[in-house]
This record gives sequence, C-alpha cells and structure tokens, in this order.
Amino acid sequence: GVIGIEMAMIFSAFGAQVDVIELEERILPFMDPEVSRTMAGILGKRGIRIHTGTRCEGISKTDKGLQVHMPGSSGLAADTVLVAAGRQPDLSCVEPGLVDIDHGRIKTDEFMETSSRGIYAPGDINGRSMLAHSAFHMGTRAARNALGDRRPVDLRFVPSVVYGMPEAAGVGMTLPEASRDYEALSGVFPLAANGRSAASGDTQGYVQIVSEKRYGQILGVHIVGQGASEIINEASALMAMEITIHELSECIHAHPTVSEALAEAAGVILGTSVHL
Repeated sequence: GVIGIEMAMIFSAFGAQVDVIELEERILPFMDPEVSRTMAGILGKRGIRIHTGTRCEGISKTDKGLQVHMPGSSGLAADTVLVAAGRQPDLSCVEPGLVDIDHGRIKTDEFMETSSRGIYAPGDINGRSMLAHSAFHMGTRAARNALGDRRPVDLRFVPSVVYGMPEAAGVGMTLPEASRDYEALSGVFPLAANGRSAASGDTQGYVQIVSEKRYGQILGVHIVGQGASEIINEASALMAMEITIHELSECIHAHPTVSEALAEAAGVILGTSVHL
C-alpha cells in the first residue's frame, strides 16, 4: 500500500536493501493499474525487490536478526521488518451501545450523523475515507451540520497521494472502473514531453485523464512524477466543478510548469495536443 511504498523508497534512498511483500497481484492495488506498473518499474530500477501475490506467514527471530516466512520459499532474512497492513479505527472512546457500529467502524449518514441523533462521527473513525484531508473536510462539514447548516459530505473527488520519489496521485475512476459504466477514453501525456520536467532533468512519469466519450466529462486523473501531489488538487477541483476535457484543453497554464501536462492530456484525447 501507500505507506509501505513510501517507506520502501525512504530506506532505499538511505542505502538499505529493501524487499516489499504484497499479498495482492500488484503493489498499490487501490490505485490505477498503470500507476502500479510504473511505480513497480521505478522501484525495481533502484534495486528494491518486489514480491507480489505473496503472503507473509510469520516473522521469527534468528541469531542474525529476523526471518520472514513465505510459502514456497526459504523466506527472507532481514534486520528490520515494517508491517504496513492498514489501519483500524480506535473505538476506545465509544460507550457500548451508544452508536451503531459496522465492521469496527461507526456508521454515519451522509451528514456524518450517527444512529444517535446529535452525535456526529467524522474522520477515520467512520472508515469512509481514512485520509487526513478527508477528515478535515468531514469534521468541518459535521460541525456545520450540527449547527443547522445541513449539507451532505461529498467524497467522490478525494485525491490520494503516494509521497514517494517520484510521487504518484489519483482521483476518481481508473480506466477499468470507468469502462464498466461508460464509453471511456484515456489520454496520457508523458512528462518527457513537458518543458519544466525536461529543464529540471526529471522526466519520469506521465499524466493520464480518463473521460467519457459523449460529453467529455472527466472521470479520473492519475499522475506519476514530480509535482503529482500538487497537480492532483487542480484535477479534483475541475472534476467537482464538472469541467469537461473540452474546457480543460482550452485552459491556459503558465509555461514552463509541470501542470501544463494536465491540459495536454485532455488534448491527447481530443487530438489537439501540439507538444506531444
């Protein structure tokens, strides 16, 4: 997942030999498949060994350190093992029976209100979107709802970020997800064709836009490369405002900036990108 990959990059940068064990068939399984493949390739080039589709069956101490046990192999010897297997809401503050709980998470409606009227539960504790920026938004909206300014919380356009080297980010649907319900289109603009990336000497990555064909609605944006954590916020805002790829392709971005690649990706879908 995100934390495991971030920590793998950090320890690798310090010179440690790093192995990543992932139960799913790809790393970053909740992100776009192409993002996963790209990041796996970058990690591999840095000497990070990735074991996907592999279960960790246990960790034992040895005279030399630790032994990680995996099926069908002799396992891995390690000095340190980081277990980054997700998070669980802390319900120690909740009296039994006070509010409805489902699978270890407090149940809330779209206003963040629990089954007990007047009690709200925004943030990680409801398990809807366990990210700091989601919690900020849910908390602010819950407070306003409690004071009578009632509006539902919309979590459709929450960006996710891997703070790695390079960064990766995504918001909305992946191409496989969009293709299930729409006639989906994809436009990919490589950062190798972006002036700012070329000038900085860091051309790894790309910007991808997923849209539907009929109206040009932006369904998802996925980025690998420098500045991904910043550019994804523009994408999230545009999607919330229902801006189409037609309008985005006409938006003027400062040059040279990495964010130009967002408008260029819209142009790739429309066949109007001149810098590709």
